[in-house]
Order: sequence, then structure tokens, then C-alpha cells
Amino acid sequence: MGDLARDLYAYLLSHMYSVSHERRCHGYWVMSQEWWTEIRRMAGPDGRPVTQPQWPPGRNDALFGLPVHVTADADIPRLAGPGIPPPGNWRPVRRYA
Repeated sequence: MGDLARDLYAYLLSHMYSVSHERRCHGYWVMSQEWWTEIRRMAGPDGRPVTQPQWPPGRNDALFGLPVHVTADADIPRLAGPGIPPPGNWRPVRRYA
């Protein structure tokens, strides 16, 4: 796993677990097409890189078990949904060595 993949993985998990389980169950990922393509290239469904990700994302496509919504005005991947605070209002989970 490269540095970008490792950093992105840590970011996504921190962001996801900064939201309570009850809210996370109704959440979904919002991101731009560029981020979706990059994430799919990093890890395909079987753990191998995908060279040509499906576009648009399929109905069953998910990231960490949550649906993915790709929009033109989105930026870095973030969780959205009822009761989930906007980016900047969450704090990362502490990582212990």
C-alpha cells in the first residue's frame, strides 16, 4: 500500500468513526468523480487495483459498507446524512501505537 493509500485509508476511517454508529447507519459518502476513481484504483473488490472503475458508480457500490454519492461539486470524500456534522466539525480518532 502506497503512502497516499495509507493516508487516505486512515482519513476515511477516522472520519467514519468520528460519527456515532446510529448516525453512520443512515450515512453515505459524498465525493467527486476524481476521488471515486482514485479510491477504486487503489483497491478493487478483491483487494487488487482496478484500472477502469465503473462510471457512474453502481447502485451496489459502497465504501466501508456505506453507499457512495458522486457529485460534481464535492471535494475530498466525507460522510453525509441526517445528523452528521459538515466537514471541519469532526475530530479524528486518536491512533495509538
